[in-house]
Amino acid sequence: MRTSVMKHLTAIGLPVATVAVAFFLMAGFQTEAANITWINTASGSWNTAANWNPNSVPGATDTAIITNAGVTVTLDISPTVGGVILGTNGPGTATLSLNGQTLSLNGPLTVNPSGSFTVDSGAVVGNANAVLSGTIGWSAGLLEGILTLASGSTLTLTTGNNHDFPNCTFTNNGTVVWSTGAIRGGGSPGTTIYNNGLWNAQDDSNW
Repeated sequence: MRTSVMKHLTAIGLPVATVAVAFFLMAGFQTEAANITWINTASGSWNTAANWNPNSVPGATDTAIITNAGVTVTLDISPTVGGVILGTNGPGTATLSLNGQTLSLNGPLTVNPSGSFTVDSGAVVGNANAVLSGTIGWSAGLLEGILTLASGSTLTLTTGNNHDFPNCTFTNNGTVVWSTGAIRGGGSPGTTIYNNGLWNAQDDSNW
């Protein structure tokens, strides 16, 4: 394919040097998905390449893997990632802290039994194939975009804060435990909620 592209560009009258530059720029836009694993045995900031292996901050097509027991990874930017795997099935807790930032998902967010993730500030935005799996807390902040709670998973709404779904299409295939705090939608094009699972409303909060 590279040879045919070069021949085509040359055939329409572009100099060889221009063809080479054009091909270089085209190649620069091609990215491959990678698994980027947290390797810092202590807690630290997301946007530090040395904390990851390979030595790179996870990008829009990458899966961020955080399984180190006892660490807290704190967002210090608002990243877009291909997915997140948090925690393991073993002992020790691996925590992902939003820290007021926006986490945009181009794929699944999987919280394993030893993982800890609570939407307590900032926002989680689903762009495409954003499936939330595991046990996830929601005490403040926003859920936006297109998000699906997987079967067998739990989203627990806590605290008296508002729980806002602006411009969100949310599909519940698992269990939503709504213990307190108002649920609010809105924005343009608005909010749509599909409840295919259990929506456990435990008090008389406002919707």
